Formats: sequence, C-alpha cells, structure tokens
Amino acid sequence: KGSHKKGPGECTTCPAGRYTTQPNALSECLECDNGLTVSFGAHMSGNYSEAALVPGSFCRACPTRATPNAASTECLCDADRFSVEQSYWPLVDPAFADATTTSERSFGFACVACVAGGDCTTSGQSRATLQPLPDFFPSADGSNLAFYPCALQGMCIGGNATAAVAANPCNAALGYSGRMCSQCLAGYARSGQHGCAPCDAASNSSWAFVG
Repeated sequence: KGSHKKGPGECTTCPAGRYTTQPNALSECLECDNGLTVSFGAHMSGNYSEAALVPGSFCRACPTRATPNAASTECLCDADRFSVEQSYWPLVDPAFADATTTSERSFGFACVACVAGGDCTTSGQSRATLQPLPDFFPSADGSNLAFYPCALQGMCIGGNATAAVAANPCNAALGYSGRMCSQCLAGYARSGQHGCAPCDAASNSSWAFVG
C-alpha cells in the first residue's frame, strides 16, 4: 500500500490528502493537486484499480459542483448545493442515476441544487444535515428532500441541528408546536385561523370580538 519512510526500518500509510506514485514501496507522499481529493484504490501492474481498497495510492477529482476541504480529505458541495447519497437518488428523480457522472457514482453522492426552503447558504451541506430556512418545516419522512412553508411568518424557526431545535423546530416563545408548528403549546390557545396566544390574551381577544 502507499507508504512513506517514517523512521529507520519503519514506514506508514500515506495520510489523507496525500498519495504515492509507488504503492507497496518506500516513497515520498505527495500532496494532491488543487481540485483533487484522496482516493482509495490499488496499484496493480501499473494501472489504478478501485476494486481493492488501499489507502494513499492516488488522487481523483471531486464530483461536479464539489471542491476538496482544506486538508484534501473529502469533497464538499458548493454553496447553493447539497450532497445526496446514491441510495436517495431515486427520490430526487427516477431517472437521476442515469444522468450522473462516473465521478459521482464512484464517490457515491452527487451535489444537487438546493431544495426550496433548505438552507444551502454555506458549502458542505448534505442531505442528512440540511436544515430548513426560517418559516419552513421539514418533510415528515425525514429525508430532507422537501421543506414546506409554514402558515404564518414566525411560526417555524428553521435553523441549526441542535437538540432543542430538533425537538421543537417551532417558535415556542409564541406558543407554537407540533407538525408544521400548527399546534399550540400548553398555556396557549388558538388565536385566529393559525395563530397561538397566551390563554388569557386569547380569551380576552375572543370576548372583545364577540362583544
């Protein structure tokens, strides 16, 4: 496997972001060129084969709309894109797999255009970690391939993958909870068609309306 001399009589595998032109021998570990990332392949009879997994044998280009991270250890999708694993391609489009490149199939993911309501403002977003923008709610299947607009502005907070947000991605300060933030928390009551208000306020509002 790709290795370099570490000390007298000692060698180690080339680290991620580097490769060697002489696998199975002591040689210098070279840095991958800009736009490339480490691949895992074998060096056999002068040809590179991806059938056997041997670290550090060569570098390969990132998929379309992706660039390597600073250490050249992985490919990250550009901003306004997010990575979708090969197993989810049929959910993107039944014919999507036929349109993918050899590189995308080799890496096992493709960088696709961000879905409406998804937050792809920074690079490196993936299907598993994609978060909704404010005023959007994720699909019930958890695939993060669709986000739906909430009924009222300010109901859904969107945002980061913290435990608190995952438990209730709704604006609890305004009393919202549940699927699509369409329910009211305890201590709140329905105000209007979609709103929530503290029980006293909702009651007073109702009496004022009736009167």
